[in-house]
Amino acid sequence: MAIARWAITRSPTSLYAGGSIFSPHGKHALINAFVLIQTEVGKVSEVAKALASSQGIDSADEVTGPYDIICKVHAEDLVALGEKVTGAIQRIEGVTRTLTCPMTREINIDDID
Repeated sequence: MAIARWAITRSPTSLYAGGSIFSPHGKHALINAFVLIQTEVGKVSEVAKALASSQGIDSADEVTGPYDIICKVHAEDLVALGEKVTGAIQRIEGVTRTLTCPMTREINIDDID
């Protein structure tokens, strides 16, 4: 059983404002999403390494349960997000299934009363 053996992080800070996600410089609206990934048995580390070299992947963590990896991704728009998932993530050798969960808003837990 693998519990958080592998983690990568490349997270450009994004800001939620008025229903849109903006880059730190306010230049591009971004779509952030979590992608849940199932892998072939014994392929988690190889898939995680391949994710680390993929552009637009902010973080990837090994988890237990029905999925093996959860990664946070960003894209310019919904079409680019779909292309990233189907054209990049799903083509990684060892990936058997993905579930994409676009974020509707980012919550800063320090701001919660």
